Amino acid sequence: MKKLLAAAVFALLGTGAFAQTSQGTVVVTGGLSFSTSTSESTLNDTISQKSSGTAFRMGPSIGYMLGNNFQLGAALGYTHSTIKNIQFNSEGDSHELKTKANGFAIRPYLKKYFMLSEQFALTGQLSAGLSFYKRKPDANADSQQKSTSFDVALAPGITYFPSDKLGISAGFGGLLYNQIVKKTEANDTPVKTNSGLSISLEDALSFSLSYYINR
Repeated sequence: MKKLLAAAVFALLGTGAFAQTSQGTVVVTGGLSFSTSTSESTLNDTISQKSSGTAFRMGPSIGYMLGNNFQLGAALGYTHSTIKNIQFNSEGDSHELKTKANGFAIRPYLKKYFMLSEQFALTGQLSAGLSFYKRKPDANADSQQKSTSFDVALAPGITYFPSDKLGISAGFGGLLYNQIVKKTEANDTPVKTNSGLSISLEDALSFSLSYYINR
């Protein structure tokens, strides 16, 4: 009897999982994310620098459910960020430079749902993003820097389904590879910066609300 009951429970969970991410479902999502960063570096024997930054991102995405709980889609995004650099010399003097940036991005992605129950799922998302930024330091308003950024990210998350049409998701950072090409108005020669692979699980948090059509 216990074996039959356990089999029935697993059968129900399996049916619910299929209903949550059934093939052919269209997923429309709106998302927000916020991240922070801090770093310290030594520029030379007499000058050191502390940097801190914040970034706010928002944008819609649309996806299509494939088989086996996979979702393929693309996202558009707008980003506003602020970076503050404070330089200190050996005599204790300091100089602060604040830079603000605005950017637009497109990001195709592949997302996998690992159903824990009919209402909860762990997720893993692999994405590639192409972003275009304009930066302007407050201290030098006549100077503007343009940059193009390419990144590949692998991010974990969790999704809660309060109804058969809605999903609330949270992301927690992840693995990121980033490459940036910068160009200033005074110098048209592009400079490529390869930041390499980084892990961020504490300073990035994202939320999104999804509507599932034809589930």
